[in-house]
Amino acid sequence: MSERDIYTITATRSDGWWALTISGPGLKRAYPTQVKRLEQAEEMARDLVATMLDTEPDKIDADFCVRVADEEIARVLETTLRARLAAELIRQQDAEATRTIVAALANRGYVHRDIGFLLGMSHQAISKLLDESAVTQLLTSPPGTLPLSPEVIAALEVLAEHSNVPDKGKLRLIRRPGGTTPSEARPTRRREGTRHPV
Repeated sequence: MSERDIYTITATRSDGWWALTISGPGLKRAYPTQVKRLEQAEEMARDLVATMLDTEPDKIDADFCVRVADEEIARVLETTLRARLAAELIRQQDAEATRTIVAALANRGYVHRDIGFLLGMSHQAISKLLDESAVTQLLTSPPGTLPLSPEVIAALEVLAEHSNVPDKGKLRLIRRPGGTTPSEARPTRRREGTRHPV
């Protein structure tokens, strides 16, 4: 598959408007235009490119990249966006690990309030996590087939060793050969009909 064309929109603030310069594949030179708000820049640029290439705007299969002309501001924006992306990735990883641990502990019979205490969360938040479809799928998995990452395995080992929840038992963990592939937990089977108390 060939890479999509990319058109660059360079924006400069001017008397309450944004002066745009459009450059990219098929254009003989950079073309100017303007918009009132930056959110209108891509649509305006697409129309301009379509006019220059003698085609319809919806026929332009390309990406449009908006950048500000002020280099100092552009660097700050790039740094900020990278930081936000990194933070979002960490947040997603943290949320996934939390959901997995909550599911594993609930599957062993830990009540919502005890799980919340161990993770520093409210029991309402634990209940909400357990109501999510992904966690429900984990909870209904047969014993010995619950997928856990090495990081989650380590966290569960700490909880199993240091938790002060009564009758916690020992968490028996099975690692596959190599140690880098997803691990499995073999939780104690609950009596049939047992529900997760709040």
